[in-house]
Amino acid sequence: MTYPNTIFSVFSGIGFFCSAIPFTWHLKRYIVQGHRFNILENVGCYPAIYNTAPAVALVGLPPVLIGLITARYAVPTFRAFNRRRIEFNDLLAEHSNLSSSFYIRLMCFASIELMCTVPMGSYFIYVSSQDLDPWISWADTHSHFSQVRRYPSAIWHLNPNWKNPVELGRWMGVIGALIFFAFFGFAEEARMNYRAAYLKVAKYIGLSTASSKPFARAPAMNMKKAIGPLDFAHTAGTDISIPNIEISPSVEIPTATRSEPGTAQSNTLPIV
Repeated sequence: MTYPNTIFSVFSGIGFFCSAIPFTWHLKRYIVQGHRFNILENVGCYPAIYNTAPAVALVGLPPVLIGLITARYAVPTFRAFNRRRIEFNDLLAEHSNLSSSFYIRLMCFASIELMCTVPMGSYFIYVSSQDLDPWISWADTHSHFSQVRRYPSAIWHLNPNWKNPVELGRWMGVIGALIFFAFFGFAEEARMNYRAAYLKVAKYIGLSTASSKPFARAPAMNMKKAIGPLDFAHTAGTDISIPNIEISPSVEIPTATRSEPGTAQSNTLPIV
């Protein structure tokens, strides 16, 4: 495959995943959307999904299916990695942009994503199925679509089937970001980027970066000139006297530094 064809294939895939998939997701959500959105106090805007059986199938079920499909490919990958560790190291040696630690971190991150997606998606389906409303028609579902409903915190906290998914959903993004940073934010590549950014900013604002530079090579010492001739004085006691050794004051000894690397409550499906 030529270089232009490769670039076209890459950008075609990126365009598909960045446009077609979000468009499809919002389209199927619109099918079961009772009105524009809800405004929850202390939370903000929240999807207004009419809690019906089609809503569970179109909105709640896909994350679980994606998690199961991921498990189908992830588990055999882990098993193959454990059986062929030596071959895997040889494969990494052929690609300078890959490392064993990076691959292991990526696989561990995928494992956590797998362990969280299926249980949490199943929990949302369970909560949503507790109080399902009947699906009548498209016109009935979208009869008051232009509404924007507001709920005080005391109101939406009264229903546990609404409160728990909302609270869990609002913190899932934060927890996921912290887990991602824990896996990749302290890696060697990340620390090198932090150091490069610090040196660039420090240079821009005029801070000294002398302590961040590698060891400077000390100037060569003329040992003959610095020490001088050795005079051996032979005495009766066979003592040997050696004159004091002088080190040239121009020699700088570097100091080692280490870099730090629907309706009100019952007709709304809790969606993350």
